[in-house]
Amino acid sequence: MDPSVYNGLFAIAGAAVGGGCTVAATLIERRWSMAKRDIRNLADQVASYYQLERLYKEEMAELTGKASKTIMEQMRAHVTEGGAYVRPTMTSAEAMKLLSKWKDN
Repeated sequence: MDPSVYNGLFAIAGAAVGGGCTVAATLIERRWSMAKRDIRNLADQVASYYQLERLYKEEMAELTGKASKTIMEQMRAHVTEGGAYVRPTMTSAEAMKLLSKWKDN
């Protein structure tokens, strides 16, 4: 075969590999961007739920006369009874730290 045919085949193969790498990098970057957005949203939701929990336990403490920490411990223990959820252990400060970490990205 003529050497120019080999050169053409190598050029086509190189372009295909380069194009494939570009497409793969674009897809990976798109998925990473979506994952970062989801992490920011989830961290924001966790921080909001901690604030909601704080408001509820303070209100329940006033109504029942129990300490708000006792109410929080009891409610968090009830979450795990069905086995579908893990016991929340993250603090509000940890949720805010996670949120600020991913808000900047």
